[in-house]
Amino acid sequence: MAKKKKEKKGKKEKKEEKVETKKSSDKVYKRIEVDFWKTSAHMSELGLHKDLKYSAKSRYFTDKYEIEGDITIDGDSNKRQVIAYNEKSWKAKNLEDRDLKIRTFTPVKEGKGGNFTGGIELSTAESLIQSYHIKGDPGIILIVNLPQNKNLYRIIRSRRLKGWKFAFPLLPEKDVDHLRVFEIKGKVGLGLDFEVTEKERKIADIDGKKLNLGGKWEIEIYDEELSKHRTFTKILALFACACKFLEAGEKTIKKIFKKFDDPKSDFKYVPDKEELDLFKNPRRLKA
Repeated sequence: MAKKKKEKKGKKEKKEEKVETKKSSDKVYKRIEVDFWKTSAHMSELGLHKDLKYSAKSRYFTDKYEIEGDITIDGDSNKRQVIAYNEKSWKAKNLEDRDLKIRTFTPVKEGKGGNFTGGIELSTAESLIQSYHIKGDPGIILIVNLPQNKNLYRIIRSRRLKGWKFAFPLLPEKDVDHLRVFEIKGKVGLGLDFEVTEKERKIADIDGKKLNLGGKWEIEIYDEELSKHRTFTKILALFACACKFLEAGEKTIKKIFKKFDDPKSDFKYVPDKEELDLFKNPRRLKA
């Protein structure tokens, strides 16, 4: 019998072969836990006029938001933050009316707190544009807004033969800074588990807890320098917050893109004002 010829691997398959990554360190320098509660009536947030307390403290907390979870760092209750998102808008009946905005705040306690600490949102307009670049996949783009930063940070989905793959930068915030780019790659297997790498060096793991009904992700950071980097750690925490919505977000963008790209369709997508603000030219001279 003639021997079967070995199938040659295509260029794309070669590129997608798993490259063994090396951890920065075996030591975990920071642990971050993102926990969405099973129900919104969580014991630590019960209280009369709870939402009004947060809306009185920050303009970022409006009547569209519900507190749905919390973030803890290294198990320290003093570093705890609460997670809120626009649940009703996200569950809108019409696909094109859906928008996802997740925001975090310091807890309101004894009249203090309620400060906005960061947000992440799904940009439908930018996701539709990115979907043309990676045709066949929903090109999800998440935008991170941090109050202490002058830059917005985009977590961009890139093309991968199987599973999830995102990239995001650390942009220069000071004169001594330089550009760094990190990848968030989905792990093989069930669930939404990721590893974060820089030039194939593993920086962190983001692991979902499958038996948690509300949704729970734990982050371990293995790089000492980056474990102390406020922007880096906050981007990872906010991405973990978005993990709960990634699969639904993928389906939503895929359906909208199918209508948007159909030459026979008269469908038109009109971004709202808040989304258009993300495209504004910072160099434009104001009259």
